[in-house]
Amino acid sequence: MSIVVVHLDCILVLTFWSAVFIMIMWSAKSEVMKLSPRTGRPKAENPKNYSIKVRFDEEMNKALLAYCEKHKIARTEAIRKGLALLLSSEK
Repeated sequence: MSIVVVHLDCILVLTFWSAVFIMIMWSAKSEVMKLSPRTGRPKAENPKNYSIKVRFDEEMNKALLAYCEKHKIARTEAIRKGLALLLSSEK
């Protein structure tokens, strides 16, 4: 069984299942357009764009890990807080 479609001076001969597929895709198109074009993680207010490598001896590393474990914070956060404390003490 074939379906003949005449549209804008163009004649298409479709099988039943290809016509069903086109109708499904035509109706689904409007739902796809409702999706947000932006995906992924939102932009940070204060992005951390700079990376610094720091070398510690074993004693300093153990002290940092113990502090982080006790206060439940990441090592980078502890280092940032330490630097902020140093800078605020200079004022």
